[in-house]
Amino acid sequence: MTMEEQKKDQKKQVKKGSKKKLLGILLAIPVLGLVLVVGLFLYITSEGFFQNQILPQLNQQLGGNVKVDNSKVNPLSQLKLSNVSIQSTKDSEKQPVLKVKELDVRYDALKFLFGGELLVKKVLVESPEVHLKMYKDNTSNADFKSSPAGSETAPAPAPSKKSKAPKVLVQAVNINNANITIESEQEDNSWAVQKIEGFNFSIDQLGNGKKGVIKLSSNLSNTNGEDKVLAALAGQFNIELSEELAPVNASGDLSVNVKEAQGAFSDLSDVSSSIQVALNPDSLEKFSFVVSRSGEILGQLSGQGPISAEDGSAALSLSADNINKSVLNLFAAGSGGDFGSTNFSLDISYKGQNNFNQHELVGSLTGQSIQWISNGNSTPTTDLSIGLKASFDVEKNLASVPELKMTMTEAGKNIIDASLSQPLTVDVSGEKPNLSDGQLSVNLNGFDLAKWTRGLDPESKLAGLVQSSLHITSKSNGEDLKMDLATTLTGLSTGDTESPLHNASVFLNTNASLAEFANFKADKIGLRVDGKDGALVSMDANASYAEQGDLSLVTSIDLFNSKNPDQSEKLGLKIDSSIKPEKMDIRSIELSLKPTEKVAKNSLTISGVLPGSDNPELKGKLDALSEGLDLTRVNTFITNLSSSKKDDKKKEPKEDKEESEPEPIELPFKYLVTNLKIGKLVYDKISADNVEIVKTINDGKIDINPFKFELLGMPINSQLSANVSVPGYEYSGKVDFSDLPLANLIFSLGQEADKSKHAGQMDFALGFSGKGITSTSIKQNFKANTQLNMDGGNMAITGGFRKFVILPIATVLRIDPMLDGVVNQINLDAEFGGNNLNVKKARVATEPFEILTNGSVSVDENIKGSKFKLPLTVSLRRDIAKSANFLPRDTPETQKYVPMPDFVQLVGESFSEMPKVNINEKEIAQMLLKSAAGLPGEAIENATEIIKNPAGTAKDVIKGVGGLIPGVGSGSDDSKDKKKKTPGSLIKGLFE
Repeated sequence: MTMEEQKKDQKKQVKKGSKKKLLGILLAIPVLGLVLVVGLFLYITSEGFFQNQILPQLNQQLGGNVKVDNSKVNPLSQLKLSNVSIQSTKDSEKQPVLKVKELDVRYDALKFLFGGELLVKKVLVESPEVHLKMYKDNTSNADFKSSPAGSETAPAPAPSKKSKAPKVLVQAVNINNANITIESEQEDNSWAVQKIEGFNFSIDQLGNGKKGVIKLSSNLSNTNGEDKVLAALAGQFNIELSEELAPVNASGDLSVNVKEAQGAFSDLSDVSSSIQVALNPDSLEKFSFVVSRSGEILGQLSGQGPISAEDGSAALSLSADNINKSVLNLFAAGSGGDFGSTNFSLDISYKGQNNFNQHELVGSLTGQSIQWISNGNSTPTTDLSIGLKASFDVEKNLASVPELKMTMTEAGKNIIDASLSQPLTVDVSGEKPNLSDGQLSVNLNGFDLAKWTRGLDPESKLAGLVQSSLHITSKSNGEDLKMDLATTLTGLSTGDTESPLHNASVFLNTNASLAEFANFKADKIGLRVDGKDGALVSMDANASYAEQGDLSLVTSIDLFNSKNPDQSEKLGLKIDSSIKPEKMDIRSIELSLKPTEKVAKNSLTISGVLPGSDNPELKGKLDALSEGLDLTRVNTFITNLSSSKKDDKKKEPKEDKEESEPEPIELPFKYLVTNLKIGKLVYDKISADNVEIVKTINDGKIDINPFKFELLGMPINSQLSANVSVPGYEYSGKVDFSDLPLANLIFSLGQEADKSKHAGQMDFALGFSGKGITSTSIKQNFKANTQLNMDGGNMAITGGFRKFVILPIATVLRIDPMLDGVVNQINLDAEFGGNNLNVKKARVATEPFEILTNGSVSVDENIKGSKFKLPLTVSLRRDIAKSANFLPRDTPETQKYVPMPDFVQLVGESFSEMPKVNINEKEIAQMLLKSAAGLPGEAIENATEIIKNPAGTAKDVIKGVGGLIPGVGSGSDDSKDKKKKTPGSLIKGLFE
């Protein structure tokens, strides 16, 4: 072989090898793809993929916590989950809403993908538990994450009438042994519990051209304290569907049988109720709702009539006769009341046409001897008659009410009647609705409030006789609507004979109109309240609201003070603003009051901008300005409306309730700055000058800084802040002032003050911070410190301090001048944090004595109930101590007060009560004995004679020695000749 032939042969071998490699690569690609697909399929069907990928995404979208112990996923045939729980992250008690022992769904996805047939072979839900807790603040443990704005799912397009029904076959659905618990928190913090136990539900062979069966059964319970009812529910429905999935026949029954009833539910004992339905495409063959007890029918509601699903038409009749207390009391079970001799009858005829786009309704309801009896009280016995004819056209957006008439009579007299003067037509097909001309009238004729309110609530004290008429007139196709309301309430009473409102009369008159369904105008809003001694309130107002959002209100109110006409007040209120979705412009809000001696121009003006619902991010601002505002007469008027008679009813002790932090507050505005400036603010005897308050709301945080004013001629500076967007709230603040004239303070508290006598001043500072308002939170997070210093007070010792502290000490020492002292100085320095109140210094100084204490108080779980003991150091003025022989020989001549040995403690049973003193009897006995040692011989001999019994108690010692101190004790001796007193006659038995 030549060299050239060898080269050609090598080239052929190379080409042949390259082709083999290329063919191998081409063959490897689908194999590798198949391996990747199989691997991907195995991965996405693995439990790890479900736990690590599916569940986190589900939790993020739900805003909850979904847990699954085991999972088996086959996208083509099965989804099986074990021990499933779903819980809202918003629920503080971490109570799962749903727990399922096993969820097993089996299906044939290939039939759906390639044949369009939905085949569900099996759905098994084993032992599901639903636990729903409804709190009284309208939240629940089922509050999951809300869908973000703009994420609403678009409505599915209506299926074409020509399209064929899908092929569907549901072979078996079973929910086994489900338990549902619904707990509702009541206003008294108790819980009402409703349970559905052992609930079973099944579907067998439901699909195109199939006759399916639906079965359900369960036990029901409702418990609220001693009130309890237990019942059993059972039902079966047979449903036949056409090939187009249209119902061919449907029939079945559902029954509820009460097994046990206690307390307020006792009327339900042995009661059974059943619903029977038989329906086909041509008619409602039977509808029956029967209530019976022990086989005896108590009441029955029945209906029937032809139905055409193809034409979308029906003519049904529904009737009920002799619905009396036997049936009505079943619906009132648990309310503690009774319907007495009430009897109702009902007749309703319904017609539907044009594919159920047109509807006609004719009905009548009559009631005889209607009454409600509760706790021996009854509402008036009345008769009721309601007649209604109405039609609705869905396509044309048209409604017509040819007839509406209602009457309620009591003892043959109409107390309520309502009627249309002529047929009413409402057309909402255009941009604005149209109403036919006509008038709706509603009248109350002598409606006795006392009879009705006491029948519904035996504790009600409300009384009065109401006469009222309301006329709504429509003209010009409804573009001109007028409303006339006139109401008179005579004999108004709240049960308080001492109140000025007792036996008052109220008169209300309103004339308003609505033009073009957009522009509202009230030409007159008149209100007058007359009391037994004359007029109390008189108000005249007018208001308007234009389509573009302009709002106007002008009000004039007279408040009459019958006791002192000079204290009568006149309020004026004017509002001029524009309300739009993006913002509210307050051009002006003016409040005006009558001038007073302290305030010549008595008014307040507000202006600014508030964010609208469509623009919550807008930063709002309000300015409130006033040269002077005196609210004294308004307060006097409100006070006079209250009764002077005290409530003698004994208040029942409040039960200790479990404390919980309040939920975050959603403020009406996200951003708002309010500036308030008042030159002089007067309220009764208190007058504040140069009031300046700036309040800022910033995304749930509230800052009030500055908050300053001049009180009694002294500047007071403070600032407060709070974050209400967190549970329990976070807060801090500080207040301080200095050089407050005591005479001004005493006068403002309603006491007699003499500037020459009360010439002292006071300094005060307080700072605090915390998070949470429960006792636990306050102890853990609240911190505060305060300093108070008063000098030159010259204030008499009165009240609990005199009775529980000074009097026992003065009595034991037999030093009367202590009771005659006046407080000149007070010094306090204390701080609170954690579980301790640390009193660094607390001092009260008078001319005859001073008292000093310090120490730490441990705060108990119940802050108000915390007990404490603090040592008191009592010091006597030098001359008094010397006269009582309590002056040590080495006491410096310059020392004004002489401290006594520690013989007394300040004891408190709780922070809410006045503390008392605890005297160490042995210590005081030794003090008095030492004092007696310096007395004349005769006195010592008598004292020794009295206490010579070595077994004598400390009380005997005190009784024996207390009266032997010359010039100090025994102010209660009846002897006129004090020189002839004997030691025996001076001993008065202090503790007897």
